Amino acid sequence: MNTNSVRTVRSGRAPASQVRRLLGTSLLSLLLLAPLGGVAQEATGSITGRVLAPDQRPLAGAAVQIEALGLGRMAGTNGDFAFREVPVGTHTLSISLIGYATEEVEVSVAAGETAFAQVTLRTRAVELAGVTVSAALEGQARALLDQRLSDNIVSVISADGIGRFPDLNMADAMNRLSGVSLVRFRGEGVALNIRGAPPEFSAVAINGVNIPTANDGRATNLNAFTTDVVESVEVSKALTPDMDASSIGGRVDIRTRGALTAGERRIQFTPAGGYSALGEVGNYNGSFSYGDVFGRDRNVGLLLSASRSRIGRELDNVENSWRFNDEVNDFRPTQSNTKAYNIVRTRASYSARLDYLPSDRSSLFASATHSFLDNEEERHNVRLRLGDGSTYAPGSNSLSGTAQGFRTRWDYHDRRTQTQTQVVSGGGNYQFGFGQLDFTGAFSRARSEIPRGRIYADYRTPSSFGTTMRYDYSDPDFPRFTPIDPATGQVINNGSIAPNPADFTFYEFNSRENLVRDDQITFASNLTIPTSLGTFPTSFRLGVKADLAERDREYRIFRTRNEPNAPSLSNLLGSRPLNNFGLFDFGNRFDNSRVQAAAGQAQNMELVPGSSFPNDYILSEDIYAAYAMQTTDIGRLRLVGGLRMEHARSGAEGYVTRDGWRTWEEATTSRVNTHLFPSLHANFRYTPDLVLRAAVTTGIIRPRMSHMRPSGSINEEASTPTFSGSNPQIRPTRSTGFDLMAEYYVPLGVFSAGVFHKRLTDVVFGITRDGTAEDEFLGQSLDGYRISRAENADDGRITGFEVNLDRPLDFLPGVLRHTGIITNYTQTRSSATNPQTGETVTLASQAKHSANVAGYFDRGPFNARLSFNYQSEYLRSLNNDPRLHLYIDGRGILDFAMNYDIRPGVGLFLEATNLTDSMQRRFRGEVSRVDELEQFGRAFTLGMRMVY
Repeated sequence: MNTNSVRTVRSGRAPASQVRRLLGTSLLSLLLLAPLGGVAQEATGSITGRVLAPDQRPLAGAAVQIEALGLGRMAGTNGDFAFREVPVGTHTLSISLIGYATEEVEVSVAAGETAFAQVTLRTRAVELAGVTVSAALEGQARALLDQRLSDNIVSVISADGIGRFPDLNMADAMNRLSGVSLVRFRGEGVALNIRGAPPEFSAVAINGVNIPTANDGRATNLNAFTTDVVESVEVSKALTPDMDASSIGGRVDIRTRGALTAGERRIQFTPAGGYSALGEVGNYNGSFSYGDVFGRDRNVGLLLSASRSRIGRELDNVENSWRFNDEVNDFRPTQSNTKAYNIVRTRASYSARLDYLPSDRSSLFASATHSFLDNEEERHNVRLRLGDGSTYAPGSNSLSGTAQGFRTRWDYHDRRTQTQTQVVSGGGNYQFGFGQLDFTGAFSRARSEIPRGRIYADYRTPSSFGTTMRYDYSDPDFPRFTPIDPATGQVINNGSIAPNPADFTFYEFNSRENLVRDDQITFASNLTIPTSLGTFPTSFRLGVKADLAERDREYRIFRTRNEPNAPSLSNLLGSRPLNNFGLFDFGNRFDNSRVQAAAGQAQNMELVPGSSFPNDYILSEDIYAAYAMQTTDIGRLRLVGGLRMEHARSGAEGYVTRDGWRTWEEATTSRVNTHLFPSLHANFRYTPDLVLRAAVTTGIIRPRMSHMRPSGSINEEASTPTFSGSNPQIRPTRSTGFDLMAEYYVPLGVFSAGVFHKRLTDVVFGITRDGTAEDEFLGQSLDGYRISRAENADDGRITGFEVNLDRPLDFLPGVLRHTGIITNYTQTRSSATNPQTGETVTLASQAKHSANVAGYFDRGPFNARLSFNYQSEYLRSLNNDPRLHLYIDGRGILDFAMNYDIRPGVGLFLEATNLTDSMQRRFRGEVSRVDELEQFGRAFTLGMRMVY
C-alpha cells in the first residue's frame, strides 16, 4: 500500500519546568481557560483550523505541518489544530492522512491576529503491492484508520465490512466485533453484550443521539435496524468525558451516510430474494439510495435512503419444566411443551440527510431516520402437564418413569409487535478564531405496540380426564412419551401421542393490547479550543447537554372463560401438521382465521386488572450534563482527561393495590441525584504502527423503568403479609473501569490485545426475603412483610481480555495472497453476590468465551467469506432454587457470503446463514435438564447491487 510519509517534528527533550507546568494544569484551570497561550508577540500571529473528510466529518489524527518552519501538529478529536507564535507572512500547510490525498494550503498570518484554515481531504484508492483492492477492504481500511487515530479504546466496522457478511440486522452485524456478543431471540440477534456486561449496561446512539428504548429496561433492541443505511459503527469501550456516562459495558454509535461523501450524484439499488429451508418460506429484501450535490460551489448535499425486508421462517421448539421433589430427593419433569412457530419479520428503514456549507468556517446539517419492525408470530402449543411428585408411579426418576393422571393443554397465541424508532436531528458547527463551536438538537421516539386483536386461545382436558404416559429423558433434547393403559401398563393407541381434539373443552380466550412510548428531546453544545502548554499541543473541550425524556406504558388484557357457545377445538384446527422435529406428532395446527372469527364473537370479554394495571406507568427523566476535558500531546504520548457531571431528575406515576387488584389507587414518586465521572486516557504511539493505550473511566447505569415506577401489590390479610412490586428507592449501578490495550497496524489490518477490569457497586438483583424495620414502600413500613422486588446487592466485577487479528495474507505466494483472516476472541469473567442465597453468580448474559473466525478471498471482481461465530453458555436468569438457574447453552453458527462484480457498478451476491443448522438450547442448572430446544433451519439469499 502506498502511504504518505508523516514527519513528526520534535523540539528535543522538554524542560522539567514545562513538564511540571503540564502536570499542574488542573480542572479548575481548564474550566477557567487560563492557559490559552498567553499574548502573542508583535511580530507573530496564530493559525487555527480543522481537517474534514468529504462528508464533513472531522478527521482526527491528520498530520498538519509547516515544513518551512519545522512545525507539526496532529489534528485533535474534532479535526482541530493550532499553531501559536507563527511569524508574520504566508505559510504553506501540508495536511496528510493515510487513505486520503495530501493537500497543501497557503495561509497568511498578520501580526497579533489568528488566521483560519479549513481543509477537506479527498479520498484516494487504497493500494496493496501495486494492486487496487476491493471496496470492501478499502472501506474497512478507513474504519481501521478511525480506530487507530481515536483517543480512546474503540472498535470500528465500516458499511462495506458489514455488507460483506450475511447479517439480518444491526445486532447480528456487530456480533463480529471483538468483545461483542449477542442476546438472541427466536434465531436473531436482539441486543448486545459488550465485554461481559448485560445489554442494558451499554448505550446506543445514531449520529451521537441516544436511541430511546420501548421496553421496561435500558437495553436498546437493535433487531429493528437494518444495515443498509449505515456508514460505519463505532463501539467505544472506554468513555471520554464528552460522552454520556450512562454506560458500563460500552457505547455504540451508528453513523449514517453523509450527504457530501460521494461529491457527485450516486444512485444505488439492491434487490434480493431469499428462502428459509425450515418451513420452505420465501423472503425478500431490497434497498435504494439517492445522493447528489448541488449549488454553485457544490456545497449542498442531499442523501435519501430506504430499505425493506421480509424474513419468514418456521421454528420447531420443545420446552420442559422441572421441580425438585424433597420426598424422593430428586428432580422431576413437571410439564413438556411442543411449540411450533410461524414467524414473519418485516423491517423497513428510511433516512434523509441534508448537509450545507455556508462558508469555510461553518457547516449545517439536518437528518432524519426511521426504523420499523413488524414481528408477526403464531405459536401452536401442546402442553403435557405431568404433575408433581404425587402423580408419578413408584420407581420414577428424573430420566424415566410413569406420570399418572396428567392433563393436556392445547393452545394458540397470535402475537404481533410493531416497533418504531425515529430520530430527527439538526445542528452544525462554527469555527471562531480561537476555537470551534458545535451544536445539536434532536427529537427521538421509540414506540412498541401490540395492536388490538391479538388472540390467545386455550383448550384443556377436563379435571376428570386423566392420561397415563411413560416419559424418557435419556436424550434430554428430545424426550419421548408413550401412552399406556394404567391397569396393564400396555402401550395403547399404537404409541401415538397425538391427542383426540374431542377430549378437549374450551378454557379461555384472551386479547392483549400494549403501547409503550419513549420520547426524548436532546440539546447539546461543545466548545473546542486548540492551544498549547509551552511546546505541548493542547486542546480544551467544554460542553453541556440536556436529555429530556418521558416514557409511558399502557397494558391491557381482556379475558373470557365463560362462553357457552364457544366452538369446539376441532373447529379451530386447520390442515397443516404439528410435528416438531419429526418426533412430536400432535395432529394439526390452529387456523388463524378461524381463531380470530371465534374470538370476535365472544360476548364476555372482561378487563383483567391484575394483569393490566401493574404494568402501567408514566415516567419522566431529565438529565443535565456538563463536562470539561483536556487533550495534550507530549511527543508521542497523548493524554485525555477530564470530569463530567450529570444531574438527573425523575418522576413517576403508577398503581398500587391492597386487595389483589379488585381496587387500586394512583401513586407518585420522584428522585434527584447528581454524580461526577472523572476519566483519564493515555495513548502512546511507540511507533507509527504500534499504539499502546491505557484508561481509567467511570460510568453509571440508572435503574430500570420497571424498578423506578411506583407499582405494587400489598396483602395485609395473609398470615404473613406480603409485598410484591417495584422499588423506587433502588440505587443506580456504578462502575470504575481499568483498561490496557496494544494495537499493531499493518497495511489493511491490525493485531490488538487488551485486558479490562470493571469494579461495580450496587448491582441489582430480584429477590424474595423477609422485611425489616429499614424497609418501606411509598412511606409504608414493610417490617415483617414477605418482600419480592429488585434490590441492590454488594459489589461485583467484570474482568477479561480480548485479542483481535484482521489482515490480508498478502505475504503468501500465488493466489493465496488474495486471502485474508478476521478473527477475535474474548474471555470474560464476572461475579456478584446474590443477596437472597449468598451464592456468587455471574452477571446475566455474560458468556465466558466469545469468538469469531472468518476467512475471505478477494481478487478482482470476486469476493467470498466463510465465517464462524461462537458464544459459550451464559446465565439467563436466577431461580429461587440455585440448582434450577436458567442458562443459555453455547452455540456456534457458520455463515457464507459471496459477491461478484459483473461490471463496475453492477454485482451479484449470495448469502447463506446457519449452514450447520445450529440449534439453541436452554437448560436448568445442568445440560441434562433441558428447558428449551429451538431449531431455526438454514436460510439463503440471492441478490444484485447496482450503483450509478
